[in-house]
Amino acid sequence: MAGVLSTALPAGPPPAKRMRSKSCPLYTALLEELGAENGAANQTVYLGTISRVLPAARAATGLRDVGSVNKAELSTMLRDCVDDPVSTGGAPGRPRGEAGPRIDLLVVVQEFHSDGSVHFHFVMKLFKNMRFKQVKLTLMQRYKLPSHWSTHSRLDTAIRYVHVRCAKKPVVDAEPFVWTHDGREVDLIELTREPFMARAWRKRREAAEMNAAVEDKKAPAFNKLDFMALILSKHLRTKAFLLSYIQDHGSQAAQLFASKHQRRLVEYIEDAQEWADAKATAG
Repeated sequence: MAGVLSTALPAGPPPAKRMRSKSCPLYTALLEELGAENGAANQTVYLGTISRVLPAARAATGLRDVGSVNKAELSTMLRDCVDDPVSTGGAPGRPRGEAGPRIDLLVVVQEFHSDGSVHFHFVMKLFKNMRFKQVKLTLMQRYKLPSHWSTHSRLDTAIRYVHVRCAKKPVVDAEPFVWTHDGREVDLIELTREPFMARAWRKRREAAEMNAAVEDKKAPAFNKLDFMALILSKHLRTKAFLLSYIQDHGSQAAQLFASKHQRRLVEYIEDAQEWADAKATAG
């Protein structure tokens, strides 16, 4: 892998001899974990990485030592690149007439490796979909920082990656740098919680039952939220329709739950609808 994380060098005449240097296995593993870039991505959320460039590559390319940058400075650079990208192909850097900030939320963290070297992650939430390639080019040309833009496209999973400790990543930045376009404070832990979606909840329940069968273990207890997710995702709006579906297509756990609570099924259908309508009602 090239010493600049397989990121294209700034535009200009190529060097007489292309410089290649091995990347530390730490960084190779990091990029493999984050996944390959999707140049056609057009998202509102991005998880990015700015990692160390090896000294030999820096000397050959003039790229910046990432260890000389702090989180606040990197946040400023990223916002500048998004709000005022370089022009490419004769096109303006930003659509004509577009005003105001493009970024709603930006979180920057710094992480250390055992060898003392550092890299940064950033989570960027935009107001509307945007492709990252022009921003990446601007960051390279204007600030001499190569970057990797992950395939993550959900805010909760991206912030969870940079902010929540786990067995694979027991140490995280205790003081993330957070910027919001309107100065509001945000609860990062709150933002790591996945919003409820009936279909996704039902799919996880089904996966848990299949995994339990493969491992010859008892599946997790079937609960009311599992039942409401089934009702909402399959549009089971009446008691008769619900019972008919459960008898023909429900899992054994769903059938046992429906049988046990048969006299309360109309109530559960109403509860599911209230659950689904809560955001609109609150709004």
